[in-house]
Amino acid sequence: MNRYFCFISIFTVMISLLSTTISNAQFNEDDLVTRSGINFQYNKQGSPYSLPENMSDELTSFSYYFTPGIGKFFGNGFYAGIEGRIGARSQKYTSLPDGNTTNANSTIYGGGILLRKYFKVAERFTPFVGLSNTFYKEKGDEKLPGQPYSYNQNNFTADLQLGAQYRLSPRFGIEAYYTPGGLLVSKDMNSNQKTDNTSNFGGNGQHFSLGINYFLGKK
Repeated sequence: MNRYFCFISIFTVMISLLSTTISNAQFNEDDLVTRSGINFQYNKQGSPYSLPENMSDELTSFSYYFTPGIGKFFGNGFYAGIEGRIGARSQKYTSLPDGNTTNANSTIYGGGILLRKYFKVAERFTPFVGLSNTFYKEKGDEKLPGQPYSYNQNNFTADLQLGAQYRLSPRFGIEAYYTPGGLLVSKDMNSNQKTDNTSNFGGNGQHFSLGINYFLGKK
């Protein structure tokens, strides 16, 4: 499944990069832009472990985080900027049929860089492909039955973005994008386990985002 999502994502990015011939209009935006977005991620899946036929597990995860940032266009649709990541995650792991549950709640904070390529297909409508590289910390507690556990996790992600922006006015634009996944490197600082490197496509690697852009250079 991960290979399938990886192939689809790479194929989509390649098609997008080749689609610059869709419009003869040159994209020469050069504004400084402030951004404010919110990302959502929801995932519900069965146990990652092999269990007897009369047993099953279920993991439900929901997270959100805000991504304030600022960046600049450099002509021909290229954009580079920095952004923050501030939010929270909640997880619930249920073991059936005994019904034992494990709850985990954490806070997320960090930041990184954002690179994008926009394609002008209409006067107001500009699809884009992007790559965000973010370092963030995740701190929280797992409430195991009779065995609480605190974790302090360092994470690095390199995520793909496939989305579009619509200009409401010379100064304001709205955007939405889908992240099919990317690379996740994580290390629990309270554990002796080694750093975990995961190519994370589909499942808990995908999320959605909505945002507002404000163009500082427009009159």
